[in-house]
Amino acid sequence: MARLHGLGFVSALGYGVLSWLNQPGHPLPLSAYFLILGLCWGALGLAVAVLAQGRLAQAIVPILLWALIFRAIGFAANPILEDDFYRYLWDGRQLALQGNPYDTSPQDHFDDSELEPKFEAILSRVNYPHLPTIYAPVLQYLFGTAYVLSPGELWPWKGLLLVADLLAGLFVFRLGGLQALLLYSWCPLLIQETAFTAHPDVLGALFVIAAYDSRKSGASVRTGILLGLAVSTKITGAIIAPFLLKGQPRRAWFAAAAAWIVAYLPFWAQGSWADWKGLAVFAQEWEFNSGGFALLSLCFGPTQAPLLAASAILIPLAYFWWRTSPLAASKSLRGDWVFGWFFTWSAVVQPWYLVWLLPWVALIPSWAGITALASVSLSYITWMNLGADHPDPFGHPGWVRPVEYGLVLIALGVGIGLRKWKKGKNQGQDEDSPV
Repeated sequence: MARLHGLGFVSALGYGVLSWLNQPGHPLPLSAYFLILGLCWGALGLAVAVLAQGRLAQAIVPILLWALIFRAIGFAANPILEDDFYRYLWDGRQLALQGNPYDTSPQDHFDDSELEPKFEAILSRVNYPHLPTIYAPVLQYLFGTAYVLSPGELWPWKGLLLVADLLAGLFVFRLGGLQALLLYSWCPLLIQETAFTAHPDVLGALFVIAAYDSRKSGASVRTGILLGLAVSTKITGAIIAPFLLKGQPRRAWFAAAAAWIVAYLPFWAQGSWADWKGLAVFAQEWEFNSGGFALLSLCFGPTQAPLLAASAILIPLAYFWWRTSPLAASKSLRGDWVFGWFFTWSAVVQPWYLVWLLPWVALIPSWAGITALASVSLSYITWMNLGADHPDPFGHPGWVRPVEYGLVLIALGVGIGLRKWKKGKNQGQDEDSPV
């Protein structure tokens, strides 16, 4: 108990320093950022080791206490190295006042003389203002809710994310116990991307892990509804949905489709394609921090890479889905494999995307999964964050991606090697046994 409290205090101190250093108008030094992030990951690793020695039921107290303290620090702090939240604030206004955030792009409002001063400042900071929003309907409804609570303020949106985060942690604990709760609730990637920076992916992760819990409980209709909401939160949810629906009765599939349609229907009724227009531009033009996709582009050219990457994702996952039995989908679905394979070949791998991966890694920890959650933050080493004058401000120095993905490959090899060693050791013990 004392050691867990001590490690929690060390992490809280790190997050507090990070909040203090991250002041508006003063760029956060990347050296300090990675030093603090490494400290918090180290504290989490030691906490897992401490928990493994005892696994006392009382450990839930320090785990939850410090998890809440981490989130309180992030809630009160400024977003770190990101400005996506301006788009959330703007979309919330558009939904609340206009009824459809997809009708126009932010730049269409640059000359709006009736715009409030607060939203003039927000609008001036929205990135890619010439593009319509890419955020799906469930997120838009919540952006609008945050606007109603306090227009132009980030704290209502952070509050909604905090509720989703805590609920996701509850499901992780229910499914995996204390160690899973610790890995989830103390994960530095989650603290930064959700509590500090207010990225919305924890909402999708919540719907998916809740759907998994519902499937294990035999609630097929609820499973379908939750998966429909996950896909209506972000298209990423469509990667895992077929696995969680495998072997379910038709009513689960119908429920998923119905929830998805209901979420989109208000915008379709207005003649809008909702987020699909923005996603089409995203799919055609954006590339950031990719691994397999970058290799395909290098070998076959950027024109062929999207089709090859889609094939590399869909064909193996379709085979994995076919080979996954309904029993396995209920008892021990490897969601980490599904999302891990998807992100390996995706054209865009932002750090907060891996929040979808986190609950599955918490349930079935692996060297590769934990390393991926930690190393993805290296993608913040861009020319812009380095303060360099470069034609591609969001580009990386040449060493960043090899190190980031190389660490994951090394961890994957270590995990496979250790698994084989333990298997061989156990077989040797069985052979020596007189039984």
